[in-house]
Amino acid sequence: MIPRFGLFTAAALVLFVLLGIFHREAAAPDPAAVLAARLRAEGHTISKPRRTLWDTPGFAFSVADCPAPVEAVAFDFDEIAGPGIMPAVQAVEGGKMQVSYGGQTFDSFDRGALYRLRLGNGAAGLLHGRLVDPPVILLFWPVGCAPKDIL
Repeated sequence: MIPRFGLFTAAALVLFVLLGIFHREAAAPDPAAVLAARLRAEGHTISKPRRTLWDTPGFAFSVADCPAPVEAVAFDFDEIAGPGIMPAVQAVEGGKMQVSYGGQTFDSFDRGALYRLRLGNGAAGLLHGRLVDPPVILLFWPVGCAPKDIL
């Protein structure tokens, strides 16, 4: 008899393979531009878009009660989940990091929670015929600013 953990692992592996096969990246708009437009509509001042590490789109935006702008970087899930990537990003960007993925916000980079959300989104997408892999949005709050749930 195969243990439950083995079955779950095999099912997760099959789901990741299916997500890779059916993933539609070409039709997806630039996630940083979409986020910037949403924040602009909410009244935030947006800086000029820039390319950050690994040619990843990013920008800065104003937040009330914050003396410096908050840096936002939109990573593809597969880019940011790789080992060693997060320490490099944190070393370059600095500040207090906040992670947003699939409508959930985390105060730290929780790889397990992100994978669980991705599996749930992928399974729902397979059932509904639309596979959408949202970007992982990293917000870097400057020193002296308390992170807020703005996404």
